[in-house]
Amino acid sequence: MEDLMLSLFACLTIPIAMSLFILKGKSRTLIICMLSGIFMCLFAGQINGLVAQTSGLNQMMLTISVTPIVEELVKIIPILLLAFVIKVDKQLLLESALMVGLGFATMENVYILMTNANVISFFWAFSRGLGSAMLHSATSVIVAYGISLCTLRKKTFITGTYAILLSAMVLHGIYNMLVQNSVYMYFGILLPSFVFVILALIAKKNK
Repeated sequence: MEDLMLSLFACLTIPIAMSLFILKGKSRTLIICMLSGIFMCLFAGQINGLVAQTSGLNQMMLTISVTPIVEELVKIIPILLLAFVIKVDKQLLLESALMVGLGFATMENVYILMTNANVISFFWAFSRGLGSAMLHSATSVIVAYGISLCTLRKKTFITGTYAILLSAMVLHGIYNMLVQNSVYMYFGILLPSFVFVILALIAKKNK
């Protein structure tokens, strides 16, 4: 499985990275963020695998209690670098966070597709594309939006960042719990899309 993840990582990142020789400015930043999202998915996968081997948790408990924490923690790394090291403006921070989430979701979806190729359907693929992509994008944008507010109020940086990161983890955990329940699966698939639309409206209003 590790060889498969590395192979998928190479297949996804190499052609995307080639565009960096032509792209400049904002476009280059966004592509780099997408690549970082793909890498963070690979990194999170290794951590989740290690926890699964050592903790003895079943798949349900692992995806509800561990993976939301691990994945949101690794996704916040490039967002923090953009906000506090590179110091991009708020709009670019939100757009970059979106690309981090999309990159993460792309890598995750392709890996799951390859490991379950014999049992999946078009509906499964559509549901993963709608649910997972919107989830990772929404949680990344939530974190970026919260951090952008924290940069305006330095005293709230630690508590504010912790609170907004915790909210992303909770949303992620709720999604993972719902999509594994046959009764509430469809609500779980649609939940991230509703959150994403609300975030998009807020971002548009505050431009």
